[in-house]
Amino acid sequence: MKQVAFITGGAGNIGSVIAEVLGQNGYHIACVDVNRDMCDSVVKNLSQKDITATAIIADLTDARQAEDAVKKALSLGHVKAIVNNAGGGTAGLNLQETTVDSWVYEQEFNLNTMFYVNKAFEQHLKKGNVNIVNMGTINGIACCGQPAYGVAKAGVIHYTKMLSTEFGPFGVRVNCVAPGSVNTGKWAERLKDPKVWKETTQWYVLGRIALPIDVAHAVEFLLSDKANAITGTVLNVDCGIATSPIAMARYFSKGKY
Repeated sequence: MKQVAFITGGAGNIGSVIAEVLGQNGYHIACVDVNRDMCDSVVKNLSQKDITATAIIADLTDARQAEDAVKKALSLGHVKAIVNNAGGGTAGLNLQETTVDSWVYEQEFNLNTMFYVNKAFEQHLKKGNVNIVNMGTINGIACCGQPAYGVAKAGVIHYTKMLSTEFGPFGVRVNCVAPGSVNTGKWAERLKDPKVWKETTQWYVLGRIALPIDVAHAVEFLLSDKANAITGTVLNVDCGIATSPIAMARYFSKGKY
């Protein structure tokens, strides 16, 4: 039976790279996204690299569409890997700029979608031999602006721990990957400016921000047998910003770092 990887937000900058990495590991990719054109494009690109993939179009903020997406994926084979990657930050930079509507949307888009997906997989999870990675962010660990997004992702972290506790006895591992800024889309364009690059990377211990492949490799590891004893954890993929904001350390140590 085929081993299937169910990847939400699979047509995005990070999701598509995760799809390729997992496809190289022999998974049949269930690429789940709301954008049909982008999803079809990713599937076509994967097929050109001899990776089998199926596009599943769904708005996961709708629980019924999430259920339908899960049913389609289960018809492809044994869904061994679930990567809840759909989400993103859109609300204001602080609480005063955050509207009620944007607050509700952020929780729905970043947290509730994961619940809808995993709820739809519930009976499947009880059969065991399934690993889940939920996509978090350092915004869910530290105060980095975008409060509605950060609160939703903090919920993802706690949800990950609860899910791992409840389904661990069935042989299910559940972990969370928490990226910092990732060099994609708008960030990639902004960082072409040397001033923006310097202002941004000063906060990162490694002097850079993560790439999509960095995130994909973290997901790959947590889904692999090499992580068989790891569950309920959060793996930061943030070039060190959450652990030690290096610019602050340099300031208080008078440049000794």
